[in-house]
Amino acid sequence: MTDKQSIALITGAGRGLGRAVADNLLQQGYTVVATDYSPALLEGYAGLANVVTKVMDVTSAESVSAVANYLQNTFGRLDVLINNAGIIDYGPVTERDPEDTIRLFQVNTFGSLRVVHACLDLLEKAKGRVVCVTSESYRLRPPFQAYQPSKLALEGLADVMRRELAHLDIHEATVRPGAIKTELFESMNHIKNPVPEGKLAAPFKRFTDMLLKSPPTRVSTPEQVAAVVARAAREKKPRPHYEINNMLSMKIANLLPKRWVDALLHRTLRKSETR
Repeated sequence: MTDKQSIALITGAGRGLGRAVADNLLQQGYTVVATDYSPALLEGYAGLANVVTKVMDVTSAESVSAVANYLQNTFGRLDVLINNAGIIDYGPVTERDPEDTIRLFQVNTFGSLRVVHACLDLLEKAKGRVVCVTSESYRLRPPFQAYQPSKLALEGLADVMRRELAHLDIHEATVRPGAIKTELFESMNHIKNPVPEGKLAAPFKRFTDMLLKSPPTRVSTPEQVAAVVARAAREKKPRPHYEINNMLSMKIANLLPKRWVDALLHRTLRKSETR
């Protein structure tokens, strides 16, 4: 590695969008530190040049600190941090074990903060970039999913980090993709109610039936979204927010009075019951 070769750390790099981002940055000449919570997810990098794989659980401060220490001892800086790690699940949020929802926030929201905090000195030294992958769906929080509010929280947290990090000459941006053809997207074909005998079992079933009958019609490939993530990491004058494949209807819904949105969602689920 030469002094001119930039270092990029990617969370959730084992598959899907994270892997596509790693491949894109490798093509751009970066040295990539690919991380994920399981070593099995990182086996696909075996034999590739300019890649280091590290097991890292973004919900564990100890795990994150270990990777930050490795970066310090090996490279002494970090040019790009891609906060991509994320999980999704479905279920009645008010009935299921709250710890399940808390864990989702630990990964999708607070994981980004842990990694930025642990790598702050490295990013400052490089005058680096931080890119947080959120979702267009933060604009609409339907029932039976904590994923969207976790991304809404990440949007707010990213705004705070961007405005703080600017004082250290570190730029932070968010990327808001629409539907991406990854395992997260495919998971809606295999939804099981974690509280099958609960009070909300019937409306939850109508909700999942609706998802199966009306999936998103526009779906990006991981490579298409990775190109936007890489642009956010590389542009000389980066924007605070980048979007790809965002639905106009979701933007409009975000502007409507919440009472209208509540009524529309409730009516839509009721209609699906009679089909």
